[in-house]
Amino acid sequence: AQGREVSRFHRNPTLKQLAPRHSCAACSKDLLAVAEAESPVIRLFAFADGSLRGELTGHRHGVAGLAFSPDGRALFSGGEDGVAIVWDVTRLPKK
Repeated sequence: AQGREVSRFHRNPTLKQLAPRHSCAACSKDLLAVAEAESPVIRLFAFADGSLRGELTGHRHGVAGLAFSPDGRALFSGGEDGVAIVWDVTRLPKK
């Protein structure tokens, strides 16, 4: 209600300030998915503690779009390579 920051996520935790611009993001009830421009890697972060929950790779070029299924069990990605992938995010490691 006061507009204060609750959490901060770096789309590439290893680079932080130097990370390339991001191309897209999506969120479910528990997860935040982000992709950097011109990178085939999708990173998944837990909302609860900001931890990196996993990295998904499968596109040959950058990721152009992300969306979670309504139940949050699947992540859909559209790539600049013209390929769409459905990811099962229920099998991410538990932290």
